[in-house]
Amino acid sequence: MCTSRRASLLAIVLAACAGSSASRGARSPERPAVVVDGDLAKPTTFSVSEMEPLADDVEWEHRGDRHRYRGVALDVLLERCGFSPGPDSPAADKLSGWRHVVVASADDGYQAVFSCAELFPAVGKTRAYLVWLRDGEALPERSGSFRLVVPSDQPAARSIYHLVRLTVVDARRVVPPAR
Repeated sequence: MCTSRRASLLAIVLAACAGSSASRGARSPERPAVVVDGDLAKPTTFSVSEMEPLADDVEWEHRGDRHRYRGVALDVLLERCGFSPGPDSPAADKLSGWRHVVVASADDGYQAVFSCAELFPAVGKTRAYLVWLRDGEALPERSGSFRLVVPSDQPAARSIYHLVRLTVVDARRVVPPAR
């Protein structure tokens, strides 16, 4: 895919998700939560207590500081919401889930985009985690209740403070396949 087409796809996907970020009140101070919605079989709002059984610890060094975070890999959350790569069948439907993207949104409007395929270890090398603890304690206030940590990215442009929503978008609805 040429660079200009990728840029166009990214712009269209971000515009399509702009309406999703309007519901920034998805969390409350008493029980912070993250919304995982969009083109999923089971859109879900997750609290820490719901994510804890799925959690792992991950180390990440950023700007010379190394910390241990507690959180859930995005591929695990997507599977919990019914995401599937789809059947390995004829070309038109083959692995249709890999034609989806995830738009991660912060409460200030900042967004980052991932292909679903890159998030799954069997296909891609991107490791992205929705985290809520750093070094065994709540995240610093500047990070918000949730943060997206992407240890595999250099630089950390897709690591997001104040994460409130993950929206899955079928890219075929945005850019129809060439035929």
